Formats: sequence, structure tokens, C-alpha cells
Amino acid sequence: MILVVSVSVGLFIALFLGLLDRVGELRWKHLWIIGFLPAAGILIYLLYSSFEKKIDERMPVLKSPLLMFSTLITHLFGGSAGRESAATKMGEGLADVIANRFNCTPDELKLMLRCGAAAGFGAVFGTPFTGAIFAVEGIRIQDWKFRYLLPCLFASFAADAVCQIVGATHTSYIIRSGSGNLSLIAMVLLSGIAFGAVAVIYARLKSFISVKFDALTSSKWIIPVIGSALILGISFFLGTFDYIGLGVTSPHSGGVSIVSAFVSGDIPFWGWMMKLLLTAITLGSGFKGGEVTPLFFMGATLGNTIAVWTGVPIDLFAGLGFIAVFAGFTRSPMASTVMGLELFGLEYGIYFAVVCWVAVWVGRKFE
Repeated sequence: MILVVSVSVGLFIALFLGLLDRVGELRWKHLWIIGFLPAAGILIYLLYSSFEKKIDERMPVLKSPLLMFSTLITHLFGGSAGRESAATKMGEGLADVIANRFNCTPDELKLMLRCGAAAGFGAVFGTPFTGAIFAVEGIRIQDWKFRYLLPCLFASFAADAVCQIVGATHTSYIIRSGSGNLSLIAMVLLSGIAFGAVAVIYARLKSFISVKFDALTSSKWIIPVIGSALILGISFFLGTFDYIGLGVTSPHSGGVSIVSAFVSGDIPFWGWMMKLLLTAITLGSGFKGGEVTPLFFMGATLGNTIAVWTGVPIDLFAGLGFIAVFAGFTRSPMASTVMGLELFGLEYGIYFAVVCWVAVWVGRKFE
């Protein structure tokens, strides 16, 4: 049954990634389309207000397609969002449907849901170890052994393999700074505090925006319209649209993106703030999508700024920020450290562990 879940999730994530690439390309080729972001927000609101409850009760198999469609709409029309939350929820949704088909017990259903989440996360980023650990990190340590971790590892690896077999690709991030130097550890500690603080600021700002928007009007369809106006207004004011969409790459030379944060010394020092603000507005006003890729963007660009200001290696600190802001937001130091190892290699493992645990400590101090 886990194999069925893994293959299903892998195929679904491959389709999702392919469609995300297409809508991103379409938006950049026809940038005028972002003018329809308010209409897209209203459409998403109407879909969820009209069908979410009915789908939950009568047709749970449609939950994943609804989330995928809404996420694609958000990206197509210029919302600032990610993909992994949709991927993990789609994984859980497919696992739920399959488990019910097999008449699983409640304990088996719990396991299947975690396997679905692991498969979704591992496949969407090409990080199967991280996917498995992320899916089980919150479980009591005595429950890890075999019961959850091994099935989640199998599900995550199988889904990632299916994704690759059908042609899905993932962005490569490379740190070329050479061997680590323990003299950097003080800077790593300090940057971990900054990365954890950014995670806290983002979480609080998104919650604040959501609450304020909800209290602003009883006509809830207006909320995404207001959010859209802010997103577009801020982007026009900045004179760039680098902070909408996923932000993994930029279509033009010199653009701000996660990839450019690893190599460029010209990233604006306020770049991470703009991604934080636009993502909080996007998701706080009802658009759909994940948060992890925007968190990667915030962390990588802040790490880039720290490196430029202090003279430490740009690519290393972009990588540290990449995983540490994610760690501080999700409170998942082990999964985040393993993600660093999977994406960037073993050489800087001590730095990955230190920066992630510090960021999580900061996040917990202010939760």
C-alpha cells in the first residue's frame, strides 16, 4: 500500500512541477497577466467557499487537484508563494484516499498520511532523506524506530525516483568556497540568530495580516483583491517583479533569485524583506501555495547580504540562510540540517547543524 501511495504521489508531484514551470514561463512571457491577480484571488475564494466542504464530505479525491489548481493560479497571476505545502498536503490527500480504499485502521491511516507527506516533500525538492525526517520529526522519539521512519524513507525515496523517471528536474545549488574553517563559527552563530528572527517576523506578519484582513470586511471576496492591490503596488513601486512567484530563478540578467543569491554580490540588502512582505500578503489574503521556497529565498538573500557586509563566503552563507530560516519557521532542525547535507554536501555539516539549531532556538524563544 505504501508503494501505491509513493508511485501516485511521485506522478502527481511530477505533473505539478511541470505545470509550475509552465505557468512561471507563461507569466514572464506575458507579464501583463499579473493585472488579473485580483480576479484570480476571487476565483480561489469562490472555489474554496463553494466546494471545499462538499469535497471533504463527498469527494475527498478532489482535494489534491483543487489545491494544485489553486496553487497554479496563484503562481500564474503573480502571487508570491511556494510549492512544498501544496506538495505535502497533496501527498497526504492522496494517501488518505488510498488508505480509505484499503479500509485502513486509524493507526495505519496515521502512518499512511505521514508517508504521503514524506513522499510529497521528498519528491518536490529531490531531497528524500529530508522528506522522511521532516514527516516524522515532531513524533516522540520512541515512536521513530521502524514504525514511522523506515516507511517514510521508503515512500520518500520511491516518490522521488518516480519523479525523476518521468522527467521532473530540480534546481542544483552549489557551494564552492572550499573546506570549512572553524574560525567562522562565531559568524555562523550570529547569522543563525538573524535567520531565526526572520522566521519569527514572517510568521507573525502573516498572522497579523490574515487577522487584520479578516476583520476588515464581512465580504471575504474583497480580501484577495486588497492583497492583490498591495502586491502589485509594491512591485511597481520597486520597479521589479523579482519578488513574485517562486523566486528560484529570474528570467533576466541581474535579477534577484535564490540561485543568484549564491553567486552575486549585488543583491539589494532589502531583498529578503520584500520577499517576506509579499509572501505574507499573498498567503495572508487567501491565495494558495507553500511557504518553504519563499523562506529559502528570504534566507539565501539575507545570507548573501550578511556575507557582503562581513566578508564571509557568499555561497556558504546563502546556503546557511536557505536552510536556517526554514528551520526557524518549521522548528525542524534535524530535517533542515539533513537538507543542507543533501543539497550542498557533507563538507559544511557542522555549520548546517549549528545554524539550524540556533535558528530553531530563536524561533522557540519568541513563539
